[in-house]
Amino acid sequence: MLTVSKTFLSEADKQDFVLQCEAKFEAELDRVARAIREEAGLKVVTLSGPTCSGKTTTAATLIRDWESYGTRVRLISIDDFFRDRTELYAEAKAEGRDQPDFETVRAIDFELLQECVEKINSGETVSLPLFDFTEGRRIGYDNFDSASYDVVLFEGIQAIYPEVTELFKHYHHKSIYISVADDVTVNGVFFSSRKVRFLRRLVRDYLFRAAAPEYTFTLWRNVARNEDINILPFSDNADIKLNSFLPYELFVIKPYALSLLRALPEGSQYAEEAAQIIANLEKLDTIGSDYVSDESVFREFIGPRNMANSHITI
Repeated sequence: MLTVSKTFLSEADKQDFVLQCEAKFEAELDRVARAIREEAGLKVVTLSGPTCSGKTTTAATLIRDWESYGTRVRLISIDDFFRDRTELYAEAKAEGRDQPDFETVRAIDFELLQECVEKINSGETVSLPLFDFTEGRRIGYDNFDSASYDVVLFEGIQAIYPEVTELFKHYHHKSIYISVADDVTVNGVFFSSRKVRFLRRLVRDYLFRAAAPEYTFTLWRNVARNEDINILPFSDNADIKLNSFLPYELFVIKPYALSLLRALPEGSQYAEEAAQIIANLEKLDTIGSDYVSDESVFREFIGPRNMANSHITI
C-alpha cells in the first residue's frame, strides 16, 4: 500500500509536487533504459502490462534513449494486430455473448503475429498491420526490413500472454512489465491500483477512442477478468518491473473523471459505482493539468493540452 499525504499551500506548491513526481519516474525510466542498453547481443525487448499502465509513452521514451546511443530500434505495437471490431462482434453474437472480449489472445490475429515474429527472426521484410481504433478495423500495412534494426520492441498488453511469450523463447530477449504497482491512499482516500487504471482508461477511451463512459464500464468487467487470468499470474516472470503511478495523478485526473462519471445516462446500471468514485474524488484537491509536461507518461491518458480542454468540460 502506498500512502500519499499532501497539503498544497499554493499553486507553486502544486507545480513543484508535479515536477518532483515526474523527476522520480524519469529516474526509474533511466534505470530501465540503462539496464537494457548494457545487455549485449539483445535482439528483442517486450514491454507489457495491464491496460492503461503507460506502455505507449514509456516505449517512446525508451526508444529515444536507445537511439541516442546509436541503437536502431523498431517499435511494433501488438494492438495493431487486433482483428476487426465487426468480426469480433459477429463472433461474440454467434457464441451468445453481448460484447466481444477484447482482452484475450483471441482478439488479435495471432497467426499474423506469429508470421511476423518468424520473419524478424530470419531477417526478412515484414508487413505489419495498421489498426484504426476509431474505426475499429485494419486500415493497411507497413513494410519494414527487419535486418536494418538492432532491436525490435514489442509493446502491448498481449506481450505477457503465455501464447505470445512462447513466440520469443528462442530469442535473446528481455521483458519489461509496467503497471500501477500498489493500491494507494491519497490524503486518507483509498483507491485500488485497478481503480487508478480504470480512471485513466475512462478518460483516455473517451478522448482517443470515442468511447462513452458507460461503454468503458461495460468493457471493464472483461478487462479485470482477463487480467486475473492472463496477465497478473505471469507478471513476476518479467525481467524488469516498472511502477507508472504518479503521486499527483489523482489530483489531476479528478475534474476529467468527474465530468465523465456525471454524464452517465439516467438509470445506468453503473450509477452506484460511479457515485462512490465521485464521492472519493470530491474529497481530493485539484491540480491543473497545465503543470503536466507534454512529455509526461500521464499525457497518454488525459491527452495533450489543446485536446483535453476541447473534449471534456472541466
